[in-house]
Parts: sequence; C-alpha cells; structure tokens
Amino acid sequence: MNKQKTLAAVACWALLAPAAPVFAQGQDSTPTERDVLVLAELLARVYDNYNQVYFDRRIGYPDNERHDRIELRIDRIGGPDSMLLAFREFSGGDYSALTRAGALALLPDNGRGASRMEVWTQPVEGLDPMAEGAGVAGRPDAPPDCIVHWTREAAQFRGEAEGDCPAWAAKSLLGEQQLWLEAPGGRDHPGGAYKLHAARMMSCYIDIPGVSGGRDEDYRRYDNLKVHDRGGGARITHSDGRQIGIRLSNVDWPLNNYSDVFTRDVLVLYVLEYIGDETTSHGYVFTEPETERIGINLYWMLSYCYMESNKAIRPFM
Repeated sequence: MNKQKTLAAVACWALLAPAAPVFAQGQDSTPTERDVLVLAELLARVYDNYNQVYFDRRIGYPDNERHDRIELRIDRIGGPDSMLLAFREFSGGDYSALTRAGALALLPDNGRGASRMEVWTQPVEGLDPMAEGAGVAGRPDAPPDCIVHWTREAAQFRGEAEGDCPAWAAKSLLGEQQLWLEAPGGRDHPGGAYKLHAARMMSCYIDIPGVSGGRDEDYRRYDNLKVHDRGGGARITHSDGRQIGIRLSNVDWPLNNYSDVFTRDVLVLYVLEYIGDETTSHGYVFTEPETERIGINLYWMLSYCYMESNKAIRPFM
C-alpha cells in the first residue's frame, strides 16, 4: 500500500513539474557553414614572410627570385564572431608603408560546397596605418572587387579566385601556421608563392642599463613595446641619443645548418643598434619556439618579451 502511494505521489509531481526543454533533432549545420567559422579564426591574425625573405638570401636564390617582405594584418570588424574582416598590408617591415587595405566578407556557399570570401580594396591615402580595421566600419556597399572560394583539404584550406583577383591572390593556401599567397596583389614572381607565417603578439621592454643581482642602480625602462614573433621589431632612442632595437624571429628552418643533423625551430630575440643607415647586431638568444617569454641581459641593456605579464600571472609553487 505504501508503495502504491509513493508511485501515485511521483506521478502527481511529474504532472505538476514544469516541462523540461525539448531539443529537436536535425540541427546539424553543413560542413561549409562550419568551415566558414574556422576560416575566420585562421584569417584574423598577423602574417609575415620575414622567415622566407631571410632564407631566400641564405639559400642563395638569384635576386629576381627573392621575395619582397610583406606583413598582413587581418582584424575582425564588429566583434569576435563577425564574418566581416579588414586587412592591411605593409611592405619591407615599415609600418609607414601601407601598400594595400580593404575588407573581406565570409559566407558559406552550400551549393558549391565551398566557403565564399568577397574581397574589396580601398585607397590607402589618409588611412592610419596602425589603426585596426583599416577604416572599414561595415560591409561595403559596392560590389566586391573579386571573390575567392575556399575548399577544405587535409589540415588546410585552398583558395582559388574567381577570375582575376589583384585584390587578394589568384591562388592561396591557409593552415594553422601559414598563409601562402600566389602573386598577392597581382605581382608576378618567379620564386613561387609568398609564404607568410602566423605571428604571436608579445609585449616587450628594454632597460638601460641591464640591472641584475638586486643591485641598487638607476636605469631607464622603455616599455609597452608590441612586437610579433615572425620578424617584428621595435626601436627606442635612449637619452644619450643611441637608437637601440630588438627583433623577434620564430625561425622555421627550411634547411639544416649542419651536415647529418636535423635543425629544430627556435624563437630568437636579437639586440640591434641603428647608426645612420647601418644596423649592428649586439647578440641574440634563442629557445624553444613555443615559449611564451624570452629575455636577454647584456648588462649595458636588458630586454624581456612575454605573452602574459608577471603582474597578471597567478602565483604558484
């Protein structure tokens, strides 16, 4: 009898309880709709072919096959989930030399089984080279200059332009770490594709002199230096007039630097001095490419670069 009362009570409670949400089946997206999300994440970064430019010289390619240095900065417009992006291209490692700028819009093309990227360029005159978004506030009203179709392959996307596409590239490859552009901006290059690496942004500072060991000595700190690790650099002018700089290079070796060994990739921090048109290297330090902090102390100066500040890190044993 008690058991029957208990079952009846449970039944009444079930009838009175608020209904649980009902989730319908069949909500799967298409593969292309998912690919568009991945493409946006991969594109919205800083890319630089400093590594390629350096090894073009070291390998000994003829001058006409050596690549120009280009840096591509791609930002999301309208929030972290937006499919509208803006790009800025710099040449020669010079942030005053803005060579191209424009907008990119991503959307799935389910009928084609590809991700569609619409590309617009805009005049660079009057744009602030270092302003995120390159003056793009929303989707341009004009028809796109060209369209690129991205299809997914093994660990990469392959992009092919629909007709002529000087605003981007005729053909392109995009993976977790690299963006390859065939003749970006319509440039014809016998040395093959421009191979840009995805960069990490690091915060750096320079101390002069490089105080250590707890010594009570005056020094001057130059901080808030934002440097990316694919050939990015920063330069300061010390109170004595010297121009001191640093450069980060996450080296992706395309060759071995000794016989019978496999050369592993490294993250390098260089110390440079600029005297007129000449650049002097005072030394460098290197470590594992995935490291999130790197420093050097030459005693007359010190530099430290990091992904996360010591002020932000949580204490640990």
